[in-house]
Amino acid sequence: MAGISLDSALLGAIVLVLIALLSVTFTTRPVIAVPLLLLVEWANASNATLGVIMVGPLHIYPADILTAALLVATLMRWLRRGNGLRPAQPLIVLLVIVLLGMARGAAAFSVQTSVVYGREMLAMCTAAVFFSTVRVTPRLILTVRNWLLVASAVFLIVAVRFWILHGFDTYTTTGTRALDSLQALIVLETTIFVILFPPFRGPVLRFITPLVGIVIVLLSIQRTVWAAGIVAVAILVVAGKKSRGTTSLAAHRLVMVAAVFTVVLLVAAGPSGVTSSLTAGIQQTSTSQNSTFSWRLQGWSILISRQIDGPTVDLVLGSPTGTGYERIIGESTVTVAPHSEYVSALDLTGLVGIILLVWMYAAALRRCGRRLRSPSSFIGQSALLFIALLALQLTFFIAYSEGVFVGIMFGLAWGFVHGGDQDPAVDRPELPMPATTQRF
Repeated sequence: MAGISLDSALLGAIVLVLIALLSVTFTTRPVIAVPLLLLVEWANASNATLGVIMVGPLHIYPADILTAALLVATLMRWLRRGNGLRPAQPLIVLLVIVLLGMARGAAAFSVQTSVVYGREMLAMCTAAVFFSTVRVTPRLILTVRNWLLVASAVFLIVAVRFWILHGFDTYTTTGTRALDSLQALIVLETTIFVILFPPFRGPVLRFITPLVGIVIVLLSIQRTVWAAGIVAVAILVVAGKKSRGTTSLAAHRLVMVAAVFTVVLLVAAGPSGVTSSLTAGIQQTSTSQNSTFSWRLQGWSILISRQIDGPTVDLVLGSPTGTGYERIIGESTVTVAPHSEYVSALDLTGLVGIILLVWMYAAALRRCGRRLRSPSSFIGQSALLFIALLALQLTFFIAYSEGVFVGIMFGLAWGFVHGGDQDPAVDRPELPMPATTQRF
């Protein structure tokens, strides 16, 4: 290609080799993708750059390499019979719509601009399609749980260090938080995992581990994550009654009661600054003129109106990726993302995409609900897990949009509902299982 130097061509060749090697690895051992994707998400959440490769004018990040490798691995798993499940067709349609929008954006603006604006949605859809081809087994669930525990442990250290250095009232004084939305979301979903699939046999550790996660989420002052946590708790209490896989429902309820008591105690008698930060966080959720929620509502209204008043093809299939999010709120020009998966999906994939996204979540929830009363303890417990995760993600989407991490869990949920009702007992881990999973 004209304009590309020898160095850029060499770097491009290296990128292709990396994609090929990762694709072959993911095809036969898909679980290897989980820690790599979590590492990239951790770096993104921490505003750390793992490195960038310049191929001509195109900036290629590790996340882009992993996304491309997942795309190729999905195709390879699809073509190789007996190697996993077929990818969920609705997810493929959504991915095609995203790619179509990026192609239109590349033609209208530039490849780099299209990639920058479409990277997050493409990563989410690609991860969802790939993991929908993966059979959910006890070994897979425990492996994902363990990697989430590692990531959450890192975030715990980050949060504690932040509070030691800055105190607990930083949100009140400066608006800064110990964890961002993605970090708090990962901790929350890890907490759901350890409630349903405890990593420890001892009753004390099995009781304390989820409590630590709940306290960290509370002190993160991420209001949308709070709402998602409330939804997840409600799911665990209500749907848990229907699940034959929940072998320790009383213990789960005890964790919930203890969590509520801990929250009340923390607010009433916690460290200085906790109460003021929590109060400030709640106040910003109001619809008052100066609240962040009100600011977002104004921005959403402008972007939705722009989409409705624009060309019909943009309303149906989304604007060319790279159109941007410029809008005027008050007297200021704003160009940041809309902070809502629903608004972002409408902009990037149009009415077809957002309807398809919500329908896929609803369909996965419905099919997981049918498996709650499965004779298999593992299937019943996993159904409860994915119902909680999908419901909390739908709540999280109101105020945030995230990429590959959401796609992992969404894809695994589809892999679970496509895997059939047969208990995957042939994949039993060799290590002793926790008390709630000994029947797998």
